[in-house]
Amino acid sequence: MLLRHGPCRGWPEFLKRRTGVTVRAHYLGRLLHRMGIARRRPKPVLEGKRDEVAHDRAKIELESLKKHLGRRKRTVVISQDETEFHLYPYLVAIWSVVGSPQPEVRTPGKNRKRVLYGGLNLKTGHLTSHWAATKSGAHFVEYLETLLLDYPDQKILMIADNGSFHHTQRVEAYVNQNRDRLEIKWLPPYCPDLNDIERTWRRLKASHASNFLFNSLDDLVANVRKGIEELNATVGSN
Repeated sequence: MLLRHGPCRGWPEFLKRRTGVTVRAHYLGRLLHRMGIARRRPKPVLEGKRDEVAHDRAKIELESLKKHLGRRKRTVVISQDETEFHLYPYLVAIWSVVGSPQPEVRTPGKNRKRVLYGGLNLKTGHLTSHWAATKSGAHFVEYLETLLLDYPDQKILMIADNGSFHHTQRVEAYVNQNRDRLEIKWLPPYCPDLNDIERTWRRLKASHASNFLFNSLDDLVANVRKGIEELNATVGSN
């Protein structure tokens, strides 16, 4: 059963109109919880778009790969992806006093964005990053160059999605040129849940890019860079 509103948003009034019974909002929430009903955020699904057989096969392969990370002495496994940071504030839920007005965040008159290319070391948690203006094959190659510099003495096995700009002639030429140091495992289309770095993006946005209007895009990027530095300060690099 899906309730479109939480217990504090209209349900007490709805029950009063329909049944004549008055119930306080906090008690209604406790009552629903006792009945096994919880307020949960829906998640998007890709039903009908992705190949479920290919998804499940890739999931099993990745689980096996991550299970044996410790055995790979000369190879580093990287979860790679791109994300966008917008001047328009990224909004997340926050605590507020019951009965107070809904929190508000100022928005810019015109939105701007910057793209962050990243690679998460699945063994150490280290994040290799590269900022660019757009998602493109040229910028993807710039990121790969940064990644190879970050791991000069190890071969890289990179897990990445099948974005069209990942398969330009320039990208394919660069990967082929560096095939002795770089191998890419392409995920099946529409399988973001298989890419571990997605969770890192969500945490980074929540901690350093949410609920605040920055004075400029450069200020936003600077704050996210700080978040990446803090992240990498707590983990290893190899």
